[in-house]
Amino acid sequence: MNQTNTHAPDVKPMDDEERNIIVEIADGIATITLNRVKHLNVFTEEALLEFYDTLEKVSQDENVKVVVLLSACEKAFTAG
Repeated sequence: MNQTNTHAPDVKPMDDEERNIIVEIADGIATITLNRVKHLNVFTEEALLEFYDTLEKVSQDENVKVVVLLSACEKAFTAG
């Protein structure tokens, strides 16, 4: 389950820098990276809902055996 955006043709796809959460799945390992670096990964309502949705999708993928949670921010894993 590589995270891909489904969007209207006139909407620019998001770069990884614009996403709240980045998901990569390979060899049974789902790597979920919190990516609100400028905001120290603080969970807004939108980011929290995206995180829950991501966990739900990953948990339903029978190929995923391990989930690794990372932070793209060097200063803090999350500030809340």
